[in-house]
Amino acid sequence: LQTILQQHAEIQDPQGWQLHSNMETKLRIIRTSRRVSKIQLQRGSVTIRVTPRSMKRFVVHCRHKLQVIVKGTKFFVWQGVSGVRVEVSRGHVMLRRGGQNLLHLYKGQGVYIQGAKNNEMQTYRAPQKVMNWMEKIEFLAQHRSPHLFSYAWDLGQGDFLSRQLQLQLLETAAHALQGEKR
Repeated sequence: LQTILQQHAEIQDPQGWQLHSNMETKLRIIRTSRRVSKIQLQRGSVTIRVTPRSMKRFVVHCRHKLQVIVKGTKFFVWQGVSGVRVEVSRGHVMLRRGGQNLLHLYKGQGVYIQGAKNNEMQTYRAPQKVMNWMEKIEFLAQHRSPHLFSYAWDLGQGDFLSRQLQLQLLETAAHALQGEKR
């Protein structure tokens, strides 16, 4: 099944997982057996909840052969203009590229993986609950995360959010970053 989901669309699979789109998102769902599912995320952002022990294997495939491998968790994946972000609000995921394990992420951890060829990663503290875009910007600003700039930059580069929301997010981030050296 290949589909384009609008912001706030939801898919609930009877096998034990739910997917919520956070912006306009294009993806493909592949079920190879009753307990094995793959999501090929072509663009956009999704929050996924996989019920523990419901799936034998659940993988989100992103650009540049990056895989997010899961067994019972709640997490967020966003393919931005310049990279991929993964944030875990419950459970555990493993990131893999080309058969090589890159990183394990647990509750409250996030990572930004930039580019296609290198495995340059920036880890950061992530929200432990699902948040909307403004709440995430405010969370990063509050924790003085050095990742606020790249997060806001990616939001401003895409065409997946309304112009009004983009401006509001960028203005909030700019205010939080005022006086920073970067």
